[in-house]
Amino acid sequence: MKLSVNEVQPGMRTLNAVKASNDFTVIPANIEITSHMINLLFKWNIDIVDICSNDEKIISKTELFEELYYDSITKTKNIFDEMRDNEQVLYKEFYNLVTFNLYHLLDEKNLIVNLYRLKSSIDYTYIHSVDVGLLCGLIGKWCRFKEDKIKLLMITGLMHDIGKSQIPEKLLTKKDKLDLEQMNVIRLHSLY
Repeated sequence: MKLSVNEVQPGMRTLNAVKASNDFTVIPANIEITSHMINLLFKWNIDIVDICSNDEKIISKTELFEELYYDSITKTKNIFDEMRDNEQVLYKEFYNLVTFNLYHLLDEKNLIVNLYRLKSSIDYTYIHSVDVGLLCGLIGKWCRFKEDKIKLLMITGLMHDIGKSQIPEKLLTKKDKLDLEQMNVIRLHSLY
């Protein structure tokens, strides 16, 4: 059922992901809403939230993880593509990706198992960036760092291959073996 943000109460559960106008997930689907999340809704000028009624299917944790994970990969690819076109670092977009998508995934007990299970050769560069960002966040969590430091580690992990945004997409996604000249172009990513 759709509710005005003014009607949303802590303890309610989201039916669908709540997205900001820039398509970033503010609150994932199937999450119990807290007072902090309600404040985020107001901050992001979100008017309506889709809330689970008692008879609606609850999404499993596995489905939720996969949805956020694949959404994060798509957004990472979009950020890299935009950087390739505009030749500027989009730090704010990386920050939003970590804050509204990836940070939520750190609570998954089987995070490393899920990363291994979902491994794919498709969009390898972006999957790798998301995975490194998540693993950096997990290490920060294990070290008991504060949330802002964990998010910074995650952004660093996402951006560690940022130079690949300057490599032609056709080389990054080539299925055949790269020749020597192509490998040399790929190796340049660390210099950009």
